[in-house]
Amino acid sequence: MACALTCANLECSIKPDTRCQCWQPDRPQVVCRGLHLSAIPTLDSDMAEVHTLILSRNQIKEVGENTFLNVTSLRRLLLDHNNITELSAFSFNGPHNSLEVLDMSHNMLSIISISLLSLRRLRVLNLGHNHLESIRYADISNLPRLHTLFLDNNDHSPMLSFDRRALDGCSSLRSLSLSIKQLSGLTRVYTNNLQSITHLMITDSYIGRTDLRSNLLLNTPSLTHLELTRCGLSSSVNQMEGFPSFNLANLEYLSLSENSLRLNWVEQRVLAPLEHLTVLDLSFNTIKVVQGDTKAFTKMGANLREISLKSNRITEFNLKALSTARNLEVLDLRMNKLQDLQLENRWEWDSFHEW
Repeated sequence: MACALTCANLECSIKPDTRCQCWQPDRPQVVCRGLHLSAIPTLDSDMAEVHTLILSRNQIKEVGENTFLNVTSLRRLLLDHNNITELSAFSFNGPHNSLEVLDMSHNMLSIISISLLSLRRLRVLNLGHNHLESIRYADISNLPRLHTLFLDNNDHSPMLSFDRRALDGCSSLRSLSLSIKQLSGLTRVYTNNLQSITHLMITDSYIGRTDLRSNLLLNTPSLTHLELTRCGLSSSVNQMEGFPSFNLANLEYLSLSENSLRLNWVEQRVLAPLEHLTVLDLSFNTIKVVQGDTKAFTKMGANLREISLKSNRITEFNLKALSTARNLEVLDLRMNKLQDLQLENRWEWDSFHEW
């Protein structure tokens, strides 16, 4: 049965038996979240001024041609957590000159429709948690205003492949999130596209010695935020030898959580150049002892504010190891096996706001 969505006088309803919510402060917003909709309702002409349309957590299977034709001022469209398997080539006719945020995460997309190329004003695109097998040149290239791209957890196939020019034309790209079971070959793809990246999040990906030697991050001079979560990093001799010297001079946030790291790996391969670091997350690793003479934290500079060592195997911690971290505010040692916390010199621990 066809449904019609109207927003006249803010009396927002989907007939025959469900209701949406409408707000109209400065930016009209329509929320149809979790209503068990199997299809996108007909969007009437009085929806022209709607700024945000939320259709999350329904049972929508497809986005047909001209679905949003009447929503010509739409800026944000959330279609996450549905069962969408495909997009029409003309799905976004109407808001193609206005749409800035598109969330298609947690669906069942296996290919990317060329309809995305019409979204010339798009700034945020979330395609995470789908079944994508490849990112081709024609899929998302030439989106000149694209700032943030999520491609994480597209693990339906053994390897998410990228065309060498997949990100060409995305000149404004600053934030990239992805997870791929094997990272082999990514350097070829990203070499010309990572120069302006500031945020890079890689999760659930195996970084083997060969991939490390490819110096994946050598072309990221603007990087300030890096996450390598569940990437199979360990303190083996082979991995430490293969790990590249990243171009991390401007890095402010580093997360290496949920790996198998010890401080010797961190000390030798990661922390030496991080003079601007403010947050360090080493939670859920295999660190056992933090000795007073460790050099892992000594070259991070005075900007360090927060360290998380949560859920390691720490039994002994000598606070002298943090003697240069004069502005440290948070030290998270929860869920360890701490038996001895050694304080050799009483220095400005009053600056700590939280333990």
